[in-house]
Amino acid sequence: MSATRYELMHGNHVAASVSISDEGLIASINGIVDRDRMPWGTVGSDDNDTLVRLRDWWKYRRIPRKRDIGETIRRLGFASNDELMVAGLAANLSDHYWIRPLGDDLCWDDVSPFTNSFSETLGRTLLGIGDGFEPSPDCS
Repeated sequence: MSATRYELMHGNHVAASVSISDEGLIASINGIVDRDRMPWGTVGSDDNDTLVRLRDWWKYRRIPRKRDIGETIRRLGFASNDELMVAGLAANLSDHYWIRPLGDDLCWDDVSPFTNSFSETLGRTLLGIGDGFEPSPDCS
């Protein structure tokens, strides 16, 4: 299984360096940069405990499975919720955490769903209220 390195960001601050598998799962923590900026409850008693906690936190960031949007995700070209989440750099409306590819110079303002537009058609489709998928350049 191959993995890509990212920085786990809290706003514009690096919290940790992580590797994410091609399947969109956290494969490893390469180092915690700022413990105080880590998501609440993810820093454990040792490295393994922290990895388990961070993986649990990560799975709650994705679109809930109960929405049953597997077919929609496949039509978008992704195999899973996790892959879709990584494609969107894990930014969401719940908090200011996101992932930045290692070596990239993106900042929070570049990815924040609070200040950047997104495809309304895609949003409605993922919420299950759209009346069909209409491809849009901003859906990746």
